[in-house]
Amino acid sequence: MSFNVKHRIFVTILIAIIGLLAFDCFAQHDAAAILRTSSQRLKAAPSITATLSISADGRTNTGHLTLSGNRFALTTPIGSTWYDGKTLWSHSVSTREVNISEPDQSELAEINPLVMIDQSLSAYKTQLIKSSPDKVIEMTPVKQRGADIQKAVITISSATGYPSQIVLTLNNRIVKVDLKKVVAGKKLNDKDFTFDPKQFPNAIVNDLR
Repeated sequence: MSFNVKHRIFVTILIAIIGLLAFDCFAQHDAAAILRTSSQRLKAAPSITATLSISADGRTNTGHLTLSGNRFALTTPIGSTWYDGKTLWSHSVSTREVNISEPDQSELAEINPLVMIDQSLSAYKTQLIKSSPDKVIEMTPVKQRGADIQKAVITISSATGYPSQIVLTLNNRIVKVDLKKVVAGKKLNDKDFTFDPKQFPNAIVNDLR
């Protein structure tokens, strides 16, 4: 599997998770209220940083995420991605290539949490399956046919109010995501979400815009 495919899957899974957490659900009140409170905490912070690991198919990838509104920066061992709300940069460690693009609406639905929110409203039903010590919520799509995510089980830490684990059934694959050190931070500049060529002087730039 190529870097672009692997990294796109990594980003898609990650932003799908963020999208699932970031919309108001209208289902059982307890589960919806818990998700809504966590969502509000994420939205209220000027920025959010998190260390995460994604396990699937017997392999684990680690990453560091920074979020601010619809902007994000994601660093993994195989490469990094930056999105400033308009332009997307994807850098591969192995090939030293940087692909620059301006995603259209369909592509944004995969990488931009705000677009996914718009498309996900009322699409999922929720159920609180455990309430102590942490809150565990199961989410399933109202319409199973054609849904990429068949089920999501989200654990909200009682200590922080932020998500600590998500287990997805994604296209009939089980993907487990552990989030650690989820911390609210200060307001960040646009440059924090853009590719800096000075940091990668030997990068091969492919402008696909």
